[in-house]
Amino acid sequence: MKKKLMLLVLVFALSATFLFAGGDQEGSGDGDPILLGHLTTYTGPFANYGVFFDSAIDFALRFINENPPLGREVVQINKDIGTIGESTVAKQFVEQDGITILTGIAADYYSYREWIVEYIGENGLPLMPSIHAGSITADIGGTAEEPLFRGQPMDDNQALIASLHMLDEGVKSVVIFGVDREEMVMQKETAGKACAELGIEVLDEVTIQHSMTYTAEAAAAVALNPDGIILFGQGETGGTLVKNLFEAGFTGKICGETNSTNEEFFNTATQEAITSMEFVRAATYAPAGPDATDPYYAGWNDPDNADVLEGIDNDVNSTYVLSTYDILNAACLAIEAAGSTDPGAWAEAMRSVTSPPGKKVYTYLQGMEALAAGEEIDYDGVTGTFEYTATGVVNGIYAIANWEDDGVLTQHTIIDADRVAELGLKLVGAE
Repeated sequence: MKKKLMLLVLVFALSATFLFAGGDQEGSGDGDPILLGHLTTYTGPFANYGVFFDSAIDFALRFINENPPLGREVVQINKDIGTIGESTVAKQFVEQDGITILTGIAADYYSYREWIVEYIGENGLPLMPSIHAGSITADIGGTAEEPLFRGQPMDDNQALIASLHMLDEGVKSVVIFGVDREEMVMQKETAGKACAELGIEVLDEVTIQHSMTYTAEAAAAVALNPDGIILFGQGETGGTLVKNLFEAGFTGKICGETNSTNEEFFNTATQEAITSMEFVRAATYAPAGPDATDPYYAGWNDPDNADVLEGIDNDVNSTYVLSTYDILNAACLAIEAAGSTDPGAWAEAMRSVTSPPGKKVYTYLQGMEALAAGEEIDYDGVTGTFEYTATGVVNGIYAIANWEDDGVLTQHTIIDADRVAELGLKLVGAE
């Protein structure tokens, strides 16, 4: 009886060790897959983006799973947040599906932040890399307690880029539109402050709802006789606004943000409206050099990837697709370098594998080969050097994209990162 009691105690102790250990331990699960929960959208105002982002993740994972971190395949699980919300789906992923990685985190993160930070503290998971987390204030993330890392620079940087470009194009007055979503209202307000700082008169700042038409709002804006329009909204929303501005008689200069770079934006705006404007452009990010981009484009040209190429509508230069590729590469290299998915080790590794003085690598597989050889690495991706601050904010290459008359999106110019940083600091100092 005493031996049986001791055995039961030992079994309980071992079970507790695995239950309460932080993160997945190296080699745990005998190669059980690493589950990646993707907060995607098949319904609601971003419904058109669901398959697009699913496919972008799938593309990156095809390379990663050739030599997966810790020898464990990374498996994507997709759930729609468009109807029941980001918070509800995030909790389902974490509590019911047992995911290791949660991605797709966006502005609604604040509604469940306290809960998930507490959960991570007690359970050591999930890790949180996300290209949409630039909408979350820059003082949040990058730590063991809150392992949130962004795949793109802060969203308000797009407002700074757009404002600087309007200045460079000689714009003296603007009307600024933003959809009634937290991240886009933030961008609208930042652009208003930036334009004022740069000496551009802000005639009006308008918050709009997701709608089928903005005829009244467009007419009111045109009546103010602005030189330019700055807009922040989903692709279809921004396109509709451009069309309505044209119908109201506006033919000046328009600058949107990354949502204004997709085909949906152009098709909704119509070719007639865009060709009638002085220009229609977008504040966005530029691809890096050929060391990183050549293997990336070669992957898209592989016939085996034709299905995911169709899923992203052949838009291999989308900043969202480029950033998804980089953030997942970095996240999985960090898991391998850390030797586990412990959030503290992973957060530290996210910075170490993307920063000097390690060996320069430009693809996930190059990074895995170097790590296997016992080398430190410095991943430079298709979106730039991809280095992180202490709070999980990533850098990027700032650019302006231009819609040509035939519907082709081209890179118009690069915006100096130092100018963006300087303007941002001025706005902080003015508050």
